[in-house]
Amino acid sequence: MDKYFVLKNDDIDQYLSPNYKKVLGLICRRIERQRILAGKTPKNDYLVINKDEIFIGQMYDVMKESGVKIV
Repeated sequence: MDKYFVLKNDDIDQYLSPNYKKVLGLICRRIERQRILAGKTPKNDYLVINKDEIFIGQMYDVMKESGVKIV
């Protein structure tokens, strides 16, 4: 399993019915509540770069040179 799971908001809007959107919201709120109970922040902020972008090679090099952990 990958360490991170990213959903694009446009895909959620386009491909999920209102009922599935509600279920997804319930799942997200459950995770947030459990993180709070574990003493963590409810949400983390991440920078996501699509690997299909034309500048990905340059971004990878800059991040690697800066010591950023790339997963």
